[in-house]
Amino acid sequence: MDDTVSPPGQKSVEKQFCLKDVISEDITLGYSCGAADLLAHEFSDPADWRGRRVHILGGSPRKQLHAIEQLTWPTLAGDPPAQIVGIDWNGLHRGAQFGEFWTADGWDASGRDADHVTVRKLVRHSLGQIKAFWQAHGIWPETEPHDQSVPLQYEGPTPSDLESAACAVCEANVWTTNRGPAVAEYDTGEVCGYCSHDCYFEHRTQNRLEEAVDERSVFIPP
Repeated sequence: MDDTVSPPGQKSVEKQFCLKDVISEDITLGYSCGAADLLAHEFSDPADWRGRRVHILGGSPRKQLHAIEQLTWPTLAGDPPAQIVGIDWNGLHRGAQFGEFWTADGWDASGRDADHVTVRKLVRHSLGQIKAFWQAHGIWPETEPHDQSVPLQYEGPTPSDLESAACAVCEANVWTTNRGPAVAEYDTGEVCGYCSHDCYFEHRTQNRLEEAVDERSVFIPP
């Protein structure tokens, strides 16, 4: 056995190849092309991934598109294309922290100094830009997450959804108020109770919260 020590960052390359060779065909492989310590192209050839289910790990949409082209475009050798089953990237969340959103032409910082723009809104805008990017390149799922023929009806929150009797702002008991608790469901998944509309408005404004589904996400006692 060769007892030589591999250079830093290269000791796992041989393991990567061996693992890929023994991984079952029904298991999805992760193709790293983002900010990983070891990227897929550094230890393998695109041909090694063809004919397999592949999930693209990291990388901006343009990097991901380049990887998809390498893994799926026809080759002179007639290699079967990889089946791209998913992609992910958290770069747009990092950009949003600095007031930037992603576009096909690069990062846009126009929201950096806008007080009304939240991180959540910037992420949503980036996601919209990314969807448009993939659709423009003819890469987008043909199916939707749910059956479009079945209408989805949103049911707003009610006082029974509250897990705490304390007002989210002043901590007063929301059940001892004259009109009963006001309740709001936010797109973070959190349901908050308030002793008054003033507390609801203050909490929503100060924390730049957004309701899950417009005004239907707010229950105001009659």
